[in-house]
Amino acid sequence: MHATRLLIVAVILGMLSGRLPAEEAYHLARVWPEAPQGWHFFKPKGIAIDNSGNVYVGDSGKYKVKKFDSEGRFIMQWGSPGQGDGQFNTIVSVKVGRFGTVYVLDVDGGKWEHCRIQKFTTYGQFLGQFERKAPDANRIKYPADLTTDQQGNILVLAVDYSPKLNRTHDVRIERYSPQGEFLSQWGAQAGSGDGEFQRPGSIAVDTEGNTYVTEMANGRVQKFDASGKFLAKWGALGTVSRKGDGIFAGGARSVAIGEGGGVYVLDGNSVQQFTTGGEFLARWETPGDQARRLAVDSHSNVYVTCENSHEVLKLDPKGNVISQWGCAGARDGLLNLPGSIAASPSGHVFVADLWNYRIQGFDSEGMFSSKWGGETWSGVIGMATDVSGNLYVACLGANEVHKYDSNGKLVGRWGGTGNGDGQFQDLCAVAVGPSDNTYAADSFNGCVQKFTGDGRFLAKWGARGTGDGQFSDLFYLAVDDAGHVWVGDQLANGTHRMQKFDANGGFLATWTRKIMVAPRSGNAGAVAADSAGNSYYAFENRIEKYDAEGHLIGDYGQGGFTNDGLAMVKGMCVDRAGCLYVVALADPCDFHLNLSRRGSIRKFDAHGKLTSKWSGEITGTKDGIPNGPITVDRAGNVYVSYLAGVSIWRLSPDGKPVAKFPIAAPREGGFSELGGVAVDGVGRVYAVDSVDVDWDYGIPSIRKFEPNGELISMWGAPETAKDKFKYPARAAVDGSGNMYVTDQSGHCVHKLDAQGKYVKSWGDKGTGDRQFDTPEGIAVDEGGHVYVCDRQNSRIQKFDSDGKFLAKWGREGSGDGEFHFPAAVAVDKEGNVYVADSQNHRVQKFTTAGQFLTKWGEFGEAPGQFNVPLGIAVDREGNVYVSDSHNHRIQKFAPAAR
Repeated sequence: MHATRLLIVAVILGMLSGRLPAEEAYHLARVWPEAPQGWHFFKPKGIAIDNSGNVYVGDSGKYKVKKFDSEGRFIMQWGSPGQGDGQFNTIVSVKVGRFGTVYVLDVDGGKWEHCRIQKFTTYGQFLGQFERKAPDANRIKYPADLTTDQQGNILVLAVDYSPKLNRTHDVRIERYSPQGEFLSQWGAQAGSGDGEFQRPGSIAVDTEGNTYVTEMANGRVQKFDASGKFLAKWGALGTVSRKGDGIFAGGARSVAIGEGGGVYVLDGNSVQQFTTGGEFLARWETPGDQARRLAVDSHSNVYVTCENSHEVLKLDPKGNVISQWGCAGARDGLLNLPGSIAASPSGHVFVADLWNYRIQGFDSEGMFSSKWGGETWSGVIGMATDVSGNLYVACLGANEVHKYDSNGKLVGRWGGTGNGDGQFQDLCAVAVGPSDNTYAADSFNGCVQKFTGDGRFLAKWGARGTGDGQFSDLFYLAVDDAGHVWVGDQLANGTHRMQKFDANGGFLATWTRKIMVAPRSGNAGAVAADSAGNSYYAFENRIEKYDAEGHLIGDYGQGGFTNDGLAMVKGMCVDRAGCLYVVALADPCDFHLNLSRRGSIRKFDAHGKLTSKWSGEITGTKDGIPNGPITVDRAGNVYVSYLAGVSIWRLSPDGKPVAKFPIAAPREGGFSELGGVAVDGVGRVYAVDSVDVDWDYGIPSIRKFEPNGELISMWGAPETAKDKFKYPARAAVDGSGNMYVTDQSGHCVHKLDAQGKYVKSWGDKGTGDRQFDTPEGIAVDEGGHVYVCDRQNSRIQKFDSDGKFLAKWGREGSGDGEFHFPAAVAVDKEGNVYVADSQNHRVQKFTTAGQFLTKWGEFGEAPGQFNVPLGIAVDREGNVYVSDSHNHRIQKFAPAAR
């Protein structure tokens, strides 16, 4: 392997030396982490096995099919980006036919105008291609998967699917001859009934010609005969906390048939085995992230591709993971999409390990030295108010309860992730009792904890289970006027249970009903309880009211929803007068990803009569009313947020917007979306939590750490610049400690002083001098000059420390001095400028005035090649460090003179 790497590097250097001055050339000094050839996956999807046991992986992010033996030893690969013969855009699926032909389903990344099936020999020789010719192919555009039958025919699972609406409209199973001639098809409608589909994702055929199709949204497998006649179905949709035998967490994603006829089904975190009739046989957990496809060899070993952890898992017939192929990872020293990189005065290198949500430190030779961070985010999952008008917020992710006064000022916080008293693993609800004691529900641990109004722990009760005082999939919490605590959980088969406790957790009563909440509604948001202990359940066209003993006593559907149905209910609450408030999608017919966050509030009186409906158009809120958790204080003020959002809206009793305030950022040192890292003159590390405030997910901030990861300071959006601080991306620090931050949504640069105080901003969207389009990388030289990667404008701009424009260079292209999405910039002690030219997969070097000096690198995964370099740094010795993001590694280059 080392000899191969040296040979490749020598070839690259030979190419460079023929056209560049020797003093400008750079040689590869080190790569870390090292990995076997072929293991640099990026978003692997399709996987297949031939009759000899060789494994074919559709490495979608590399535009290649890679061939390995059964132990993961690399054999060969083929493919490149493009639409020509043997080229790929997005590899969706790979299958090997009965007679050894390798079929690759290739789509064009969402447009679907160039969906096709390409055929190859097992050695990658192109045999031909064909496009779908079924009668409905122009309407049902998206091919989700393909497989082959015993006769060598090709079956394509095609879906009329709208990504914007996240909805399936129609489905076809198309059959083609081995030559690509259309033979027949059968279809199915969208839905959840027998023979209907929602988001079908995978297809397989057994030796009898029966077809098996998995569904993501319905969380099941359906079986059909060769003509499309429905035969059987099995499975149920699960979640991270709701998983088990025959339950598919995150939906059923992929299906394969074993040599003995067993049916193997992959969900988000496990492989399950069934008989061909759907009888459960076994279940095995998988350690990867975002499991995508599976295949089974003749020895019943199971191979799984994991898209987000960029690896292939091999499981033996008992479900033991016996090997993992791939160089990405979460262990110390491994990286998953490395981004920004910075070099300290001491020679250490700090890397933004983006998809591990952490910063890792290495010495100059690539030896791991430190790490800190991890995924930490905070979002609203539930709210309640006390008699004084204080607002209590259950923060999902951070596992904290926040207490705010009526003006949105944080006056208390408690909790944190853990299993001890006052800690939570999955905080899901909060409620306040008559004496202002606070109760919080932990779904993962199956318990309720009781606190004073200031967060002092008092008691807890419960455990996971189905008995009295135990909880299974706990999701709801309320306290009535008598101080009784009502806790809702979900049992099997859609059965909801409500349990009643005294104020200290003593069990009093329980009732259960099979209440099938609409799949898109979600449990927590579709349930409420009033001060008398009555419970309310929301459906798409009605609301049912139950008394404290579980008897149905009211149905709001008769008068309120005849022509105004509910959809995506995310919040309900009841005020002191018995009025019910329901937050649902503003337009029940609109499930667009962005618009589905826009809600409306319906208010019903105590008799179930609809009295008001508030929407963004009525209340005058530009972005609409959030579709999420809701509560009402004793004065009738309404508080509403997005589910898992970070902002809370306060509305007056008549629905008019009064105020909006963000929840407090998490106290831990983790990140919601790690962006840039920078190092100051004394080695302290600065990191940007890069969050777009328009999405209301996560809280943007800049954090300052000691080199060992100890948090020193954290700054949020400056109060005087909140309207400008939109989407911070990368940061740089000058010799005086001033920080310069690029803002991708604000299309500007912010300057903060060493204490985090806002100084100024410059720039707006455009193509002129001092204008930007999605600026990203930023650097400061020893003279205080600021260099900015103007990403979408494909250029570098240079400013003085006050934002005065000085120079610019570059344009769109692949020639010398041209760029295709420049992502990062660094400056050495002589003032030379280095640019990570991300989509040209190379590094370019310039003088301080922008004169081109040299370049190196090309697309690939061999040492010295790059796949989307996102970060670059230069140390005091002139060594250049590059974050080779899609290859999950750091490459170090030294000047040729060394």
